[in-house]
Amino acid sequence: MRDALDHWDRTFSEIGQNPESEEPWLGRWIADVLEAGRDAPVLDLGCGSGLDSQFLIKNGFDVISADFSKEALEATRRRVPEARLVRFDMTHRLPFPDASFRVVVASLSLHYFPWQTTLEILGEVRRTLKPGGYLLARFNSTRDVYYSAAAKEEVEKNFYLVGGLPKRLFDRRSVEALFAGGWEIDSAEERATRRYGGEKTVWEVAARKTD
Repeated sequence: MRDALDHWDRTFSEIGQNPESEEPWLGRWIADVLEAGRDAPVLDLGCGSGLDSQFLIKNGFDVISADFSKEALEATRRRVPEARLVRFDMTHRLPFPDASFRVVVASLSLHYFPWQTTLEILGEVRRTLKPGGYLLARFNSTRDVYYSAAAKEEVEKNFYLVGGLPKRLFDRRSVEALFAGGWEIDSAEERATRRYGGEKTVWEVAARKTD
């Protein structure tokens, strides 16, 4: 965990010096998902440099921006001073009461963990959502050229050490398995995007908490 924290602190320190451009992937979810959640804050879980927090705040949403990297939160603070920043490790119990949110956003932040840990994080996300609340998430795809071509050591199925750091790649079966208990997947699509200076293929998922 210390190595991962050092990596992300270094990464977001560098990003802070060369800010990323906006990536408004959440725009397609404003009408159908986000608008219904204006009575509660949106949790940006693993907010990174604050791209999603910035988009949400620009569109009038109350946002809690969370990350375990101090440098990520500092980059978010510079990008969106209005954001409420919370630092914690998502592999532990999330520091929010039950049913705190109608929407949790997790863009490229949930695919760094062993399968059981990932399920436990999803359980915590579900706990903090109101009934019928949504998780809007993106995950590395098994068809992501960058990670597919990278030299890597397999730890468990579709979970690798890449340059010494853990990365999980998802196919449709694993996306469906992740949300098999207590969720209804409204949408799960592979989409192309650009992050960290290169093209990525990601799964974009809208999953609703069932009662």
